[in-house]
Amino acid sequence: MSLTTMSSGNNMSSSATRVVSYTSLSWNPSPISSVEELSEKGRKVRERFEDLFLQCVDRQSICRGKLISIFEIFGSTSTRSLLRPNAQSIRKLRRMMRADDCAMNNYLAWSRREIMNALIQRQILIPGIESMSRTHCRIALEEADDRRSFHLMQLPKEVRLMVYEAALSAEDVFVVRGSSKAALLSVSKQVQQEASEIFFRVNRFEFRINHGYVSPSCLGPRTQLCSVELQWLVNIGPENVANIRHLSFAHYDSWSTTITTQMDLSCLDASNCIQIRRKICKCPQACENRCRQSLTEKLNDALSDTEYRDEDGNQMKEDGIREHGQYRAAKLRKTIADLRTSFGRFRELCGTGKKVKPSVEGIKLLTLAAFLHCH
Repeated sequence: MSLTTMSSGNNMSSSATRVVSYTSLSWNPSPISSVEELSEKGRKVRERFEDLFLQCVDRQSICRGKLISIFEIFGSTSTRSLLRPNAQSIRKLRRMMRADDCAMNNYLAWSRREIMNALIQRQILIPGIESMSRTHCRIALEEADDRRSFHLMQLPKEVRLMVYEAALSAEDVFVVRGSSKAALLSVSKQVQQEASEIFFRVNRFEFRINHGYVSPSCLGPRTQLCSVELQWLVNIGPENVANIRHLSFAHYDSWSTTITTQMDLSCLDASNCIQIRRKICKCPQACENRCRQSLTEKLNDALSDTEYRDEDGNQMKEDGIREHGQYRAAKLRKTIADLRTSFGRFRELCGTGKKVKPSVEGIKLLTLAAFLHCH
């Protein structure tokens, strides 16, 4: 279905029709109300809204769940716009596009002074730059970035290590797959030797828990990782496994919810072990809503429960709330005790602090600890 906007003037013999197609959507959005009786100002607002709305829809980096809602009626799927064609919605769409642009290009959020300082630091001289606008200065900085080049291997080793750390540090977790490898590590043998330790030391690697092999009652040396992750550990070799310092273990609670346990191997602490609950949005981009808590924070929440509803959604009485909080607290204390036991076995096997050297067997122990953390 397409959204058609009719725009006609007083002196025009025929109406000009502007058709906007939703070909990039995987569903058919319902059209907004007719515009035939709108004023000239109303038509302009409607056209501006449609332009911005479609630009936001076409951007894969903007969650469509913020633009269109999907709901089911008697088994059939329908859609509805969450925004109305008015000035407030136009401002909201512009803010969404601006935030998306700034996420793609950090220079857009810089002031003119910051851009000028960057140009001066890079010894870039542009005639008449003092009278240029911020936009012209930003474009000059972007063009200078595109032209920049240097010979990496001619730099001192200390500087090269700093370059490796900046280039190989991922903003998010590094999801492990069979042959996952940073492209920089394939440049040459020398780069691989110098950069491998940094790559495995600074990044956080995420492993999936194989539910077919893990059970809280089985504490023996059985396989808890998926075969893909195990093969990845074999492929990178024991020397690189020993450099890993940050791990995450993903437990799929349902098709839309993932519980991730984060561990820092150099300072394992059961009470401060971080758990992240990620719920997947229903939009095509599958955006995420995250809730991050440590076990200590969850324990404090359980002890300070002031409101709780049962399975039917009914408010519990004060005694029931207190009993539920005590039950949660007791369960969390047991989880912390189990984690401390697992972490103690890991320390005996792989060491502690800065001297920790993880192994495949040690990571298997942590996988079981993460599973206990989720339950």
